Amino acid sequence: MEDGVCLLADGSALAGSASRMIDLVRTLVRDVDVALHEAIAMATKNPAHEIGLERKGRLEAGADADLVVISPELEIVRTFVAGEEIFSR
Repeated sequence: MEDGVCLLADGSALAGSASRMIDLVRTLVRDVDVALHEAIAMATKNPAHEIGLERKGRLEAGADADLVVISPELEIVRTFVAGEEIFSR
């Protein structure tokens, strides 16, 4: 990491992102005008599906019960992993 940017060890190229997912969702919704449900799918269901994690990124029976509750202002309010609350504001 250098000035908030992820680089390869030799500094020659970008090596990912240091952005928080909620910040990316906010940007999509507020600045790019993506519908909230589409931004959420981009952050959850789509990447999980692409790497074969079928029990992730879904809110239905048989899924892993990992979820985040967000406020209307797109702030994280609560977080659950395997159905257990691990964060509450």
